[in-house]
Amino acid sequence: MAKIILINPNYYEDIFYKSKVRAAISHGTISLGLLCIAAPLLKKGYKVKILDLNLTNNPSNYLEKEIKEFNPDFAGITATTPLIKKSYQIATAIKEINAQISVLVGGPHPSALPEDVLKESKIDCVVKRRG
Repeated sequence: MAKIILINPNYYEDIFYKSKVRAAISHGTISLGLLCIAAPLLKKGYKVKILDLNLTNNPSNYLEKEIKEFNPDFAGITATTPLIKKSYQIATAIKEINAQISVLVGGPHPSALPEDVLKESKIDCVVKRRG
């Protein structure tokens, strides 16, 4: 059965880099959207790992370590417009580790501009919202 890693890009540093509020933020949250994607995949027997890059002080090293250890067949990244460039960086990093991993992206930005996302990045597939 395929192995799938679902990734929430790191954004705490971008949002709170100059703020003292950052210290008060709980890093124990996880993307509900990624959980909703993971649940049916797990039920079907896929091996799924959720990676929240906000839960580490060194997202790049954490991503590299997890990709090498888990060795997924697919990597799914969630992306809003403010995080699309970060998603591109994550896709590039994944492809540098293992070019055979299929990288998918979903979320509001890819749903609105799928062609742009595919042209501007190493992303293999855009998953669009219905409707």
